[in-house]
Amino acid sequence: SSPSGFVRISCQLTPYLSSTQPYLLLNGYSPSSISAFPSLDNFFQTDKITAGNLLNEYLNFGGYPRVVLAQTLAEKILVINEIWQSYLERDIAYLIGLKKKDEFINLARVLASQIGKMINIHELSDTLNLAAKTVNLYLWYLEKTYILQRVTPFSRNLRKEITKMPIAYFFDLGLRNFSTNEFGDSTGFRQKGF
Repeated sequence: SSPSGFVRISCQLTPYLSSTQPYLLLNGYSPSSISAFPSLDNFFQTDKITAGNLLNEYLNFGGYPRVVLAQTLAEKILVINEIWQSYLERDIAYLIGLKKKDEFINLARVLASQIGKMINIHELSDTLNLAAKTVNLYLWYLEKTYILQRVTPFSRNLRKEITKMPIAYFFDLGLRNFSTNEFGDSTGFRQKGF
């Protein structure tokens, strides 16, 4: 039998999910206390309350160091807003020479609102009133600048795998949550089944 979509996604995203060590370091854990756990699963099993709180914070605010280190919700919102504006609205827009950055930002917001769902280029094209070629180009830039990753569905038939619609996942949940106005809203991901 073929591996499930979850297994395939897990395999492709494992390098990013396993980078929990910097997050734990930012939250006051020493390198020696982190290395005492042979796996992330052991950490979660040892101190379930702390691990649950850290997971809740990560699901809400993401892992950008400045956001993690901010003490209050207001500070975290200020920092993530600054990251959003400087990175997405200025740096990437300048990098790709956008004349209408709102189209690019709207694409990022639409993709954030449908995280984990298939990307239909033609539907996005119609929704955003953009050419399909432009949507594909913007998606390429979102991937190359580490905003999101497209994951293709697994199929034993290579032709089907190539032609099936991919799924988009954001690298940082804080940035994703900010773009959908769910930043710091712990009920948001609970409603989505986490």
